[in-house]
Amino acid sequence: MADEIKVKQTPVQRNNHDVAVELTKMYFQTVSVDDISIEYMQEVYLKFYATAKAAEYVGPINLKDYLPEQLKTVIQQY
Repeated sequence: MADEIKVKQTPVQRNNHDVAVELTKMYFQTVSVDDISIEYMQEVYLKFYATAKAAEYVGPINLKDYLPEQLKTVIQQY
């Protein structure tokens, strides 16, 4: 019997929930949370979850077509 066990590492996979949670955390780091209701936090999370879910079906190539015009101009600079 071998003394060493070799395990093949697999890349970390994020699901839509993980993406929505991370984006929600990032969003609330940029805004003041003093007067924010739980309902507003839920709404923000659901919007990010819906965006992640939609991106799953649209794919990365066509995703730029669904961005707001303001973000499109920012992306074109890079």
